[in-house]
Amino acid sequence: MKVQELIELIAQQNPTHLVIRTPVRELFNWAIKNKVRTIAIFAESVLTTTWKEKLHNYLLAKLLNNKQIEWVGTYGLTSSLLFQEIGVKPNKIIPWDFLIDSDPGSLPPKEPPASVKSLKLFYAGLLIQSKGVGDILEAVAKLKDQNISVHL
Repeated sequence: MKVQELIELIAQQNPTHLVIRTPVRELFNWAIKNKVRTIAIFAESVLTTTWKEKLHNYLLAKLLNNKQIEWVGTYGLTSSLLFQEIGVKPNKIIPWDFLIDSDPGSLPPKEPPASVKSLKLFYAGLLIQSKGVGDILEAVAKLKDQNISVHL
């Protein structure tokens, strides 16, 4: 899928929030332009060896520092330091490095804020069980049981 087609698909959903897991600047530009609250989560580090990579990273950091991009999650401290090195504000960077518990029932459930009455969610990824699609559908059903309007 081309980037513009992806942006059009996202725009059709009219999301209130985005979680972006790819350093595609056009997606961040769209979120900023449309004032969609966004977090970025990267599982990879940024490369900073060639002038082309450095330019890409400079432009990406400018976007990630925008107020619409609330947090930048990076895998591990080393990656976090690299994102800081390319210009991302340190107070936006959240390093993550954890083992996923295979039993989600061991974690306490989260409660939505009382003021939330409607959610528009967008999932972009493989439609397979191992990516958590079943969990998403179950979460939507539970939210609807709590009289929260959910559009996925």
